[in-house]
Amino acid sequence: MFCLLYFPSCASGHATADLKKANMELEIEITERRRAEEQVKEQAELLDKAHDAIAVRDLEQRIIYWNDGAQSLYGWSSGKS
Repeated sequence: MFCLLYFPSCASGHATADLKKANMELEIEITERRRAEEQVKEQAELLDKAHDAIAVRDLEQRIIYWNDGAQSLYGWSSGKS
């Protein structure tokens, strides 16, 4: 505490370290999110290769994705699901 009261430059060093740590954590989170999005995209591409109708629902039972087989069977594009 004395460092903060008597030597303000010490406080900025702590703040800088805290900001660097927060930045690194955000970069890790962004990287993980991008990987997850890429994985979802790859899985969707696999589902689109299936000839069966496949639909994915969220926890509120809303259809959030359906594949090309479902589009062919029901005649609705994925935007109208």
